[in-house]
Amino acid sequence: MDEIPNLSLRDGEKSMNGHLEGKDIMGFEALNRRAVAVVVDPIQSVKGKVVIDAFRLINPNTVMLGQEPRQTTSNLGQLNKPSCQALIHGLKRNYYSLAVNFRMNGLEEKMLLNLHKKKWTDGLTMRQFDAHSKTNEQTLQKHVSSLASRMLHFLSGSLGGYRWLWLSVEVNRGQSSKQFNSRPA
Repeated sequence: MDEIPNLSLRDGEKSMNGHLEGKDIMGFEALNRRAVAVVVDPIQSVKGKVVIDAFRLINPNTVMLGQEPRQTTSNLGQLNKPSCQALIHGLKRNYYSLAVNFRMNGLEEKMLLNLHKKKWTDGLTMRQFDAHSKTNEQTLQKHVSSLASRMLHFLSGSLGGYRWLWLSVEVNRGQSSKQFNSRPA
């Protein structure tokens, strides 16, 4: 049986040989008919570009009977057909690739970019408490001001009778209170 793409690390003792074998996938598919092998390229992912793919084996018996191999997963969407070059070299004959779509949020992108530093521990270092506390306080003040301005806009638009809005927030180093003058509608 040919190897499923050589993008991933294999679990178990031989974790550094960098491939999944068809026997492993056949075992998983025997346990669960809807099993899918998901492969992530760790080298490209550390560089900030996540390369991920999903695969399923094609049972040779279904091909000989002329049945559609994708019926088990109910994935009847677009099939990524192998290139002529891949078929010449014997790749993608015994498995088919499934389309994988994903999105990363800002924190995930930042985490991936931190992994590319000289030492992997550089992304895990903590800042001094005073500097971190000051940043938190400034962020909180910014959010409070934003919230207060949105509340004023809401109150002046829908409840025009209110003239004053007091907003008091307790912060790490004491108490700050702000007075906002709202205009009647």
